[in-house]
Amino acid sequence: MVHQVDNEYDYLFKIVLISDSGVGKSNILSRFTCNEFCLESKSTIGVEFATRTLQFGTALQIEGKTIKAQIWDTAGQERWLRELRDHADSNIAIMMVGNKSDLNQLRSVAEEDGQALAEKKGLSFLETSALEAL
Repeated sequence: MVHQVDNEYDYLFKIVLISDSGVGKSNILSRFTCNEFCLESKSTIGVEFATRTLQFGTALQIEGKTIKAQIWDTAGQERWLRELRDHADSNIAIMMVGNKSDLNQLRSVAEEDGQALAEKKGLSFLETSALEAL
């Protein structure tokens, strides 16, 4: 969801991380907002919240614009995609992110299978590693 806002930033992105427990949502949040990773992170209880403000250049065709991202890290108890689509603005962008790509030898879902599932559900898809900051 994107909103045009005041002088502090040009655009506001609201991001909600939803998924099963233990997949690395908190470390994705921590890596993006603080560039930190904690191997001993504990399960989230309730919801954690963080923000990051970014300045973009010409590559994204939004030269000189400031974007603020507000990110909610949920505890994994949500009913997931159906509930998100039922209650959010119809123009939201939904992306499926496969985390822990650094653990390729322990992979339980092939990248192609993740991509196929995302396409079937009408989602964008990417893989990342919060550990390696990729």
